[in-house]
Amino acid sequence: MFSTRKLGLCFLLLTIAPLMSQELRKVKCRFLCLDPSSQPPPMVNLGEEGAEVAIVVNSDYPSQPIGCFANGNQLSFLRADDKKPAALVTLPGAGSAFILLFIQGPKKEGALPWQVLVIEDSPKNFPEGGAYVVNFYKRDIRFTIGEHRVRLKPAGSSGVTKPKKLDSFNMGEVKFEFQVEEKWALADQTMLRFLPNVRYLMFAYIDPVTRRPAVRTCVDTK
Repeated sequence: MFSTRKLGLCFLLLTIAPLMSQELRKVKCRFLCLDPSSQPPPMVNLGEEGAEVAIVVNSDYPSQPIGCFANGNQLSFLRADDKKPAALVTLPGAGSAFILLFIQGPKKEGALPWQVLVIEDSPKNFPEGGAYVVNFYKRDIRFTIGEHRVRLKPAGSSGVTKPKKLDSFNMGEVKFEFQVEEKWALADQTMLRFLPNVRYLMFAYIDPVTRRPAVRTCVDTK
């Protein structure tokens, strides 16, 4: 019988077989888990000549950049302990720096344990001192960040620049509303400090415990 390590290696070979003629593509990745209560275990990405790149997924803020290796646009991860497949990521054709947001996958036979949202780590998505918002809710959301007012469809995302309308403490209003039937329900309203060396990642979703609309905000400091 195959060991779990051999099964993991077989998974990688099957995954990259159509791409063996391509050179490995090196990209910088930062890792973040959406739900802190279900943090992924330590993982590895296989690099040149089978070298293992150690991966730890943070739950509070994106990790420091880690050089990972993809075959074409396919980036594979194995569990560090038993080398079982953990996640398979499809990268955009362009770009060299990404934030990988890990979300627990469906609990069904044959499914990988982790799904991954790929966010290109670029000034377009992350304006300096601004924010990047993703809508995981099943319907529309709308949000206000300073003078910015944006409506997002399900699975939509948007980067916004640093607000110009700030108080004397560099703080601006942040407000999120979720579409519930034909009305808008307030999910979060607060004040955040916007500084040149700080940016925010904001995720709108349904809390799996309370089943209520929620907004998770992660601070990313350069």
